[in-house]
Amino acid sequence: PGIVMQSQAELDQFQTLVEPCHSYAGSISLGGYGDDSEGPMTDLSPISSLVHVGGTLGIGASELEALPQMSLHSVGTLYIDTTLRLPSLDGLQSLRELGALKIYYTERLTDLSALANLDPATIETLSVTLLEVSGLKELTGWDAWTGQLGSLYLGFNYNLTDISALSDISSVPGGVTITQNNQLASLHGLQNLVSTGGLSVNNNPALTDCS
Repeated sequence: PGIVMQSQAELDQFQTLVEPCHSYAGSISLGGYGDDSEGPMTDLSPISSLVHVGGTLGIGASELEALPQMSLHSVGTLYIDTTLRLPSLDGLQSLRELGALKIYYTERLTDLSALANLDPATIETLSVTLLEVSGLKELTGWDAWTGQLGSLYLGFNYNLTDISALSDISSVPGGVTITQNNQLASLHGLQNLVSTGGLSVNNNPALTDCS
């Protein structure tokens, strides 16, 4: 089961429609993922009391400029897509458990440090996909991640220059793919990687340092 809300007016009725709750076992989809014909979604505070989302929490509100301070502790998959104005993930500092992180097609997102507080046990199985996060230059705050990471895909992040925050990651059993990151000149950050389910590095035109 899942909840789909495409406008601010719908989201404002969240607690009324779902009944007051702090946990939802299914998936929640917010926004039109580029289609704001029903009215832009700009305020996620109606879901700020949620603590647990068992499925996917999808955020596709292109006009969203900030996240509220959220109570989220655990999410199955955090999927952020076409949030063209969102500069950071501030508001998610309470998040401790996460199965997968998928961020696609964002223009202004530059700060991911709100995810620095994830539990080590979560990071061991966490699947990370960053696709065309065009404002991102570095993996801010991820230097708190150590040991094993589930899987990693970095693709088409045209301004990414620094992945050194991954320096304490030693194992990625699900594999690492780094492709089409036009400004990435160095793989410094993977120097302590000793075990991976596969490593694919291709079409990064500025890459000169693979040490």
